[in-house]
Amino acid sequence: MNQYQILEGISEESEPYRYLPNPELPDWAGEILEDMNLGVFIVDRAFRFVNSTSFVERFLKRTRDDIIGKYLFNVIPLFDTSEWRGKYADVLTNGSILKKKGVTCESTQNDRNPINTFFNISLYPFKDGVNEVTGVTTVLKDVTREVRLRKEIQESKKIIEDFIEESEIGILILDKDQRIIRCNRKLESNIKVAKERLSNRTMYEAFPRNMLKPLLSAAHRDMIEKHAPYDVNFDLYIPNVNDGKSTFRMRGTPLRKNKGYVIFVDREDSFYETKREVKEKTKDLKLSTNFLYNLIDASPNAVISIDKCDGVISFNKTAEQVYGVNAGEVLGGKYYFLFSEEENERIKKIILSDTFHWEGEVTSLRKDGSNFPTRLSISKIVDEDENRIALLFLIEDITEKKKLRQSLIQSKKMADLGEMIGGLAHQLNNPLVGVVNMADILTRRIRKDAPTFELVKTIGEAANECRKITNSLLKFSKKPRSVFSELNLVQTVENSILLVKRQSFLNGISIIKEYDPDISKILGDETQLQQVFLNVIVNALQAMLNGGNLRVEVRNSEKARSSRRNGFVEVRFIDTGVGIPRENLDKIFDPFFTTKDADNGTGLGLSIAYTIVKEHNGKIDVESMEGKGTTFTIRLPAQNMQ
Repeated sequence: MNQYQILEGISEESEPYRYLPNPELPDWAGEILEDMNLGVFIVDRAFRFVNSTSFVERFLKRTRDDIIGKYLFNVIPLFDTSEWRGKYADVLTNGSILKKKGVTCESTQNDRNPINTFFNISLYPFKDGVNEVTGVTTVLKDVTREVRLRKEIQESKKIIEDFIEESEIGILILDKDQRIIRCNRKLESNIKVAKERLSNRTMYEAFPRNMLKPLLSAAHRDMIEKHAPYDVNFDLYIPNVNDGKSTFRMRGTPLRKNKGYVIFVDREDSFYETKREVKEKTKDLKLSTNFLYNLIDASPNAVISIDKCDGVISFNKTAEQVYGVNAGEVLGGKYYFLFSEEENERIKKIILSDTFHWEGEVTSLRKDGSNFPTRLSISKIVDEDENRIALLFLIEDITEKKKLRQSLIQSKKMADLGEMIGGLAHQLNNPLVGVVNMADILTRRIRKDAPTFELVKTIGEAANECRKITNSLLKFSKKPRSVFSELNLVQTVENSILLVKRQSFLNGISIIKEYDPDISKILGDETQLQQVFLNVIVNALQAMLNGGNLRVEVRNSEKARSSRRNGFVEVRFIDTGVGIPRENLDKIFDPFFTTKDADNGTGLGLSIAYTIVKEHNGKIDVESMEGKGTTFTIRLPAQNMQ
């Protein structure tokens, strides 16, 4: 047998040195045994040391020379027991083998701290060439590390077992085949089912009714198929507990290396009550919130809330109508689109000031870029430290109010003016009658070839012209007697256009007509309304001296079109003339206001038109842009057709 076979026999713990002619161990073999944490020594039949490795020497803390030839049971007191004497005697007598007998040896570390060292000891018979047992080979393996590790694992396992069993959360452990192999005391208490009824069953077999819940079933399936942990709250049916309902939280997670699954099951009865209470309060809160939003949406004013970064938080229905935008388009964006640049600068200064509430008139902008007057109320919303956290804008469109105010002012002016004109016209008319009569008498008495004839004739003509003016003034000052009848405005408009058709043709002006079919009838004085339309048309023609287009539209308003009641019939005159300067728009209905020369107008046409429309309970509006043209819109109440 060669040296490699000798070493192999030792490492495999078979029968080392069986065929050795002498008990000498090669140095290289001893080094390998050292690396394997093995010690070897041989005793003869008298139990005296004949050989040992350095591992044994370190263990005994004695040199090799100090132990060779010494009596085993004196050198190693651990073996000086009847048990070990018997084992060694059995090997020498019967040639038997003892494998891996565990022993504990107490030694010292740094001569102070006693520690235990653990060995596995194997005994083999040492035989000579004729197969006679001549000694005993002892193999020591230091298994201290393994023993301690095993002990730590056992202790950890015990801790884990105790933790699982005593945990206040129900725990289920499933094997890789998804069968329940362990559940703790808390789980039994939670679900009111004994461990024995759950063991070796799948979740679907153990809890058939509850595992069919879609949310739980889907989460559990994902854990099995995709190894995805889950955390689910659900109401579980348990007979005779909380009327059969309890809220559970179930958390499942796969174990590593596909060894199984752990599921934590916690019953939360208080949570169930809280959940039910929260559900009821949430329902109440939702109703209150919806009521609040509906209340805000029903406000006649635009209600807009702004965060501390100037972003729009809420935008009610009235705001959508006033500004012509949908809330979805502006939420989250800055509020600056609401006002002109100049107004935004003013509003920013107000917001940055110490003022908590401000009201005033500002100019707002619609989506189409048109501006309109509004009354703005700004309220700051602050926290307990009076730091601004939000703004509340209440915005009222005062376009109609301003028009009404202007209308009232205009009506007052017209009434005052009518009274003044009536008195003035009467005072002027009497002397003018005398002048006209005297001029007439003189023209009859003076010969036509007399030098003064033309002078007297001119005086008479001038006096007659003055009488015409005073008669117009008297007519303006006195409310004419109106004769109302059912009218088709299309025909009235057509009659008015007919009077200026030749003039428009000569001036190169095209009249484009667009009438809705089935126009609602109105009640009105045809002569007066024709005068209104004629005044507006003449103004339009005079604004297009170099030709252009006059578009005339007659249409039902939306209400008149849908219900035939409480609506209006609209008549629109749209020209492409020079337009009206912005600063003059508020004055065009004032008596005697005109931008024309004395030969082309007295400034009474639109004033009279305004008065007539008001008497018909209608409205007359004007929009104009210099260089592009003017639009007059006349709205008259549609007659109730029902």
